[in-house]
Amino acid sequence: MSHPKGKLIAIGGAEDKGTNLETGEVHRNNLNFFELGILRRLVEEAGGASARIEVITTASTIPYEVGENYLNAFGKIGCADVGVMHIRTRQDAMDDEYIERIRHCDAVMFTGGNQLRLGVTDGGTEFLAILKKRYKEDNFLIAGPLLVQWPWAKL
Repeated sequence: MSHPKGKLIAIGGAEDKGTNLETGEVHRNNLNFFELGILRRLVEEAGGASARIEVITTASTIPYEVGENYLNAFGKIGCADVGVMHIRTRQDAMDDEYIERIRHCDAVMFTGGNQLRLGVTDGGTEFLAILKKRYKEDNFLIAGPLLVQWPWAKL
């Protein structure tokens, strides 16, 4: 049995985007200290501030908002080479641009949300095959909620 060259970082889903505990007011546009710490670790494991990271918002019901939040958060910690993939359908997962971006990035981070959407959207696609191959053969990082429980991601 060979060991994969890639790394997995499990990140808890439904992370706090900034809540005022006294008033209960939720600020969705700023990630809390804990989340920024996780993102720092992700950047470090991906190769540092110059790493190319792709954020995949498939599981989220608010993909554009979540994507923008992560772009801002990565920027706050000095990582500017970050892209967002709003893969909403199987057709999106087969998009040549997304496939090329997966081939050339250092890491992917799946956002929180309904993780079952990932299997429906990505399962059996070239996109998923490339993710698996890169994880097994390259120094490639995959991060996101409950990675080990994804039923389709037998890496």
